Amino acid sequence: MTFGNPFYLWTLLGLLVPIAIHLWSKKEAKIIKIGSVKFLTPSDSKQSSRLKLNELWLLFLRMFIISILAIILSEPQWQSKSKNISITYIVDPILLNTETIAKIVSEPNDTTEIRILTINLPVWKDDAIFNSKNHATNYWQLISEMNSLDSDSIVVLSHAFLQDFKGKRPEIFKPIRWIQMDSVNTLKLPLQVIQKSENLELRSVLTSKNRTAIIKENILANNSTVQFNNARDSVTLLGNTTSKKLAISKQEPIEILLNFTDSLKMNKSFITTSFQVLEEYLNRPFIVSEIEKTAGQDLSKYDLVVWFSETDIPNNAKRILVFNEDKFADGLIQETKYNNRFQLTSHLNIENSIDGNLIEALLKILELDSELKDQIKRADQRQFATSEITANRLSKKSSDTRLATLDISKWFWMALLFFMILERVIAKYRKQ
Repeated sequence: MTFGNPFYLWTLLGLLVPIAIHLWSKKEAKIIKIGSVKFLTPSDSKQSSRLKLNELWLLFLRMFIISILAIILSEPQWQSKSKNISITYIVDPILLNTETIAKIVSEPNDTTEIRILTINLPVWKDDAIFNSKNHATNYWQLISEMNSLDSDSIVVLSHAFLQDFKGKRPEIFKPIRWIQMDSVNTLKLPLQVIQKSENLELRSVLTSKNRTAIIKENILANNSTVQFNNARDSVTLLGNTTSKKLAISKQEPIEILLNFTDSLKMNKSFITTSFQVLEEYLNRPFIVSEIEKTAGQDLSKYDLVVWFSETDIPNNAKRILVFNEDKFADGLIQETKYNNRFQLTSHLNIENSIDGNLIEALLKILELDSELKDQIKRADQRQFATSEITANRLSKKSSDTRLATLDISKWFWMALLFFMILERVIAKYRKQ
């Protein structure tokens, strides 16, 4: 038997308490002088012996109860040896219906084990249902969980999409072989149709296991693969085997509101120039306006409010950029604890505008085309190179057997309850 928290074994010193109480009650009897012993009857020696025996039983029971309580606090565990599994197959749930995976799943034996590549790595069962849409989104975290598997070798079968590897590369003791199942060679998905003056622009994502890119194409009126509806507010893209209907979105201009106090107007030229660069880069109009008083103004209609003023910060803006100088900040523009509020951490100049990537930072907080970015993320088919899917391997002595740990606290709780009831019964009998 081992203990999960042996520190609490120090509570066994509590055994001294019932012993001290028992010894204290054994002090010499008090002598009372009486005039005559005529009416006193001799005591029953058997009853006295029985009372002394009951006191000893109570002492042992109370010591035993304290011992059991100390053991429970120390989290007792029972360990037994069992044999390791030779190979564990861990399968991505989106691959369970493929022919190759189905063959592996249908032929398990005593030396192999099949688990699902999702949180907690559950064991595969014939009647189990796993939702492929809810598959794991952080393979590095799941690789860390593989350390606890009782297996000599682990084989992982997955698409190994690049977007599913997040965070620090983990450390692991076990050998892992990652078999990468190839996705489609190249996939082109139309995502959005934008109305630009008199032209329509189709935005599609072109993705493969090596790269993902956005393609912008002008839709010609005489294109035979495009059909407009009667209201001309949507188009149907005709393919060889499938068709897709997309609503025509109007690209609204980006509205920016500026409010500068005199002491911070030195930053104005850098901010306005950055928006001009973004307008040229995105090929999308920017409407930049400046006002001194915002009382009664509806600031929620602006995509961004640049509030470099000493007056109170308005709370009805969709997104707002304020000035808060911080010499220890990691970046030029940072998020704050308030939702959709950002702060410029230093006065702008040519050097920090370039080094701090001012234009990219402003583009990021504008959060343009967030819905389109989500669609691109879902369609992304880029895969992690098999040679790169390697956790940091740590050396550890291998063994054919392992120690299986069983928590036996519940049995001690039952024993504690039994002996507490027994102690109360004996204590009541002693009083009688």
